[in-house]
Amino acid sequence: MRPFRKVSRLRFGKGLIATRAIPRGALVASFRGARTRGAPTYQSVQIGPQTHVDDPTCLNLLNHSCAPTVRIHVGRRAVIAHRRIRKGEPLTFFYPSTEWRMARPFPCHCGAPGGLAEVRGARDLPLAVLRRFPLSAHIRRMKEAQARARTGRRRARARIRETAA
Repeated sequence: MRPFRKVSRLRFGKGLIATRAIPRGALVASFRGARTRGAPTYQSVQIGPQTHVDDPTCLNLLNHSCAPTVRIHVGRRAVIAHRRIRKGEPLTFFYPSTEWRMARPFPCHCGAPGGLAEVRGARDLPLAVLRRFPLSAHIRRMKEAQARARTGRRRARARIRETAA
């Protein structure tokens, strides 16, 4: 039996809450059979640079938090307890840990200390913020490529300034 249940009465609508205590590192759910798609939707979860999944029984019901209780392990196609989760606590994850660009960015109301003002994809967040969270491998690679591209553009601009001088 899964250690969570769907509820409709959360502050932001539907979601999942723990039905029992879940130890840190425990498998909460698998999404191996989730439907794969090439384009993001409001409820899909990104598992690769061009790959998204829909899982109406779990992933689609995980709400965002800047103090997440679970993390998405893309390689294992699993939801893992990020920390010890108490019975009755909502299951949440940090959306930019898997999402490069959000289909629909939204204001963050999670209330976590140091939380985001707006939930957007990892593309739009500084590394200093992202380093506080466990990131999916594809997000790490995409962020590294973004940093290399920015460094290359800065070097090109510097060469242009040197040539013009």
